[in-house]
Amino acid sequence: MSLFFGLNKDVIKNIKIKGVGHMEKENKSYKVKLIDYIFEHQFETFLNEQKIEYKKIEYFDGYRIYKLMNIDEKVVDVVRNRSCVKRIEIMRKYYLNFKSKEVNNIEYPKNDEQHVPSISKVGIIDNGIADLDVFKNWVEHPKKKYCKEEIFPSHGTFVAGVILYADKLDNSSWTKTNKLKIFDGCVVPNFDIKQLEEDELFQRIIQLVSENSHIKVWNLAISIRYPVSPEYISDFGKILDYIQSEYDVLICKSCGNGDFAPGGIQQNLILQGSDTALGLVIAACDKNRQVSSFSLSGVGHKILTKPDLAMYGGNLYINEENKKKVEPVFSFTPSGKIASSFGTSFATARITSIAGNILSEYEGISVLLLKAILLYNSEGGMKHHLGYGCVKNFQEIKKSMENLFIYEGHLVEEEIKVEIPYSNNLLKVALTCDLILDYENDEEYILGDIGIKFPEIMKYENKYKEYFELNSVKRYEYEMAEKEGKVEVILYRRWRDINTSKKIENLKKKSRFCLICEK
Repeated sequence: MSLFFGLNKDVIKNIKIKGVGHMEKENKSYKVKLIDYIFEHQFETFLNEQKIEYKKIEYFDGYRIYKLMNIDEKVVDVVRNRSCVKRIEIMRKYYLNFKSKEVNNIEYPKNDEQHVPSISKVGIIDNGIADLDVFKNWVEHPKKKYCKEEIFPSHGTFVAGVILYADKLDNSSWTKTNKLKIFDGCVVPNFDIKQLEEDELFQRIIQLVSENSHIKVWNLAISIRYPVSPEYISDFGKILDYIQSEYDVLICKSCGNGDFAPGGIQQNLILQGSDTALGLVIAACDKNRQVSSFSLSGVGHKILTKPDLAMYGGNLYINEENKKKVEPVFSFTPSGKIASSFGTSFATARITSIAGNILSEYEGISVLLLKAILLYNSEGGMKHHLGYGCVKNFQEIKKSMENLFIYEGHLVEEEIKVEIPYSNNLLKVALTCDLILDYENDEEYILGDIGIKFPEIMKYENKYKEYFELNSVKRYEYEMAEKEGKVEVILYRRWRDINTSKKIENLKKKSRFCLICEK
């Protein structure tokens, strides 16, 4: 399962936290976004007059919220009616909802390989990784603690086990990867000891990645147990975009788990944090490469098309006797026992393993090229459910790299013409690019990207024509009349709003792209 966070009334009625008591009786914290920063003094004066306890929190330069503490619904209504307030929402606390089941019929792996330091390492942002013999020489626990409270490393341990041993434990070939060094980015405490509010979590993640930005791939399966809004990007999603843009890293983010839905296609919206525009959002598939029954959907989002990619994460299904059965993923408990579970977290872990292996194999490649390679090597796409499809294993990707045409650079002009090859009657292109983001803009959050035109083959139909929204990842696939040849395409700036020259200038400052296709 994914590591889920949030509050819901059905859960908290039966929960007692040490030293806290019945949580439903407590006043809650709320977060407030103002229409414009020019109203800050006015709003703070109002809060002081009303004797409302608050903090002004700046997650990063230019993105601030107000946290109002210990207020009831009457105060919330008063604040909501202030003309300078754009939005007031509950500041959610987090709870861990992860279960695994010990199993005895799986051969225990041996950590008998001589450790050779890999060129790259991957980071796991989670609730910690246990000190197990099977992790010896592979997991790095930083000297600095980003979670100062007591931890219980259940979910992070399971994720690490999937990254290192998934194929061996499952007797499968989903990843076919080599072992990687793993950085233990523990930010989540033991739930029985402390509950983090979202501002605490976000600040820990920002500090963790900013101080370890040499790690270019991060696995993040922490989700707020609350769906994204179809109208705007969540604070979590925006913070993840800022981190990736500022520190040039890739975050592989689970799309989140929901209740059982046969075939997965009835699922509700992906969870907050999974609306990151720059991250790769991962869905789960079953052994038949069909969407898992619990894997959440991106249907209904007006800004983004998510998830991006998919990978095996187990399944929950109804058998012939009309009983729920689990198609499992295997890993480890904190005590070192082999256990089974399922979830988009573990699909994400497999993608992280493949991404880390690509970085180790091709030293020095950019994050944009890494994303393009994963995108290009996916198949069986299903919009809103599996994204562009399930990613091939690392050995298949290595083979495909031998015959790739790679064109990477900065778009300086408004557009450029590029001649690209194709073969086997198929023009298959993956394009990744930087995005220009306006963190204070809801409906027009993504101001611009880089698109591609195919003027010579307009009579053909792109298999992925429905994915043309502004985005950092795009796939194009055309069946061609000739077996092989070359076509001229146009890379060009796309923007949602060109009312001000400032936005266009900003677009020009962030204009990296990477295009790959088969030679």
